[in-house]
Amino acid sequence: MKYPIPSLSVFVIVAATLLIGDIIWLGYIAAPMYQHLRQVLNPGISPANLPYKLLPAVAAYFVMTYSISTLAVPMVPSSGNTLTRLVAAAAWGGVWGLGVYGTYDFTNMAIIQAFPTVTGLIDMTWGIILGSVATFIGSYFS
Repeated sequence: MKYPIPSLSVFVIVAATLLIGDIIWLGYIAAPMYQHLRQVLNPGISPANLPYKLLPAVAAYFVMTYSISTLAVPMVPSSGNTLTRLVAAAAWGGVWGLGVYGTYDFTNMAIIQAFPTVTGLIDMTWGIILGSVATFIGSYFS
């Protein structure tokens, strides 16, 4: 039985793509939306006193990197033109993004009354985009 272990190059490239994408998205593009959400979900706590928890973040990126590297990237043909690779990456990475981000967002919408539906839909869209891009870039290193 062959175990699904991605190459180190694929793992590192996918991890870097996910991390850089989320730094840009969470830190700049959608920062106001997520800062507002953190305040809504943590009432009475100053934003300055809301540190991020490093260990769960590292664990989340590890799981995301491993899953996309083993489930989506291998599905993109290693040969063929760029358009073929792009379509395959959008399909497989997009499904990955919808699955991962959709599970998170729909669960939050179901159990956290203050979780905005619009935020969840935007976040799922971001997951589809990020998954597609990470899959496309990672496919060139497989």
